[in-house]
Amino acid sequence: MKHSEILIPIRISGLSDGVHEFDLVATPAAIGLPPEFREDVAVHVHLDKTHSQVVLTADIRTQAEFPCDRCLEPVHVPVTQSFTLMLSKDSAEAKLVDDEDTRVIDPNEPLIDIGPDTRDTALLAIPMRRVCGEDENGEPLCVDTETARRAIAQERPPDTRWDALAKLKALDENE
Repeated sequence: MKHSEILIPIRISGLSDGVHEFDLVATPAAIGLPPEFREDVAVHVHLDKTHSQVVLTADIRTQAEFPCDRCLEPVHVPVTQSFTLMLSKDSAEAKLVDDEDTRVIDPNEPLIDIGPDTRDTALLAIPMRRVCGEDENGEPLCVDTETARRAIAQERPPDTRWDALAKLKALDENE
């Protein structure tokens, strides 16, 4: 790993065996997040180092802004998620566990990079449904969407392609 490619470095050389915690911050652009992410990404790292491996748990926290799926107004979406990595210096030990989150690291490498994992976790934590929210009755908190739909419908000229079907339906109902 080239040091110029490291996005969120954590120095593991020189750390004693045991538990270590770090609070790191990265800009969204630095780790390759899309422009919807406008706040810095806060990463709390819990690292447990032993002679042959490092178990790392990272809690990420940021916020993104997307258009509401209902009214298209901007919605601030909190993005919080965790990921765990096991980094092993022993390739035989790492092969025993067939998992993407287990990696072999070079024992001579002083740094590990959690930037790509942080980016991927943040992207996967974006909810599929992004809406302004709902009140206690389940009614949308969006800008009055029904009024907006009616205004759009009034702006459009009537679609005459359906007139023939409407006439057929009216004939069918009269019989």
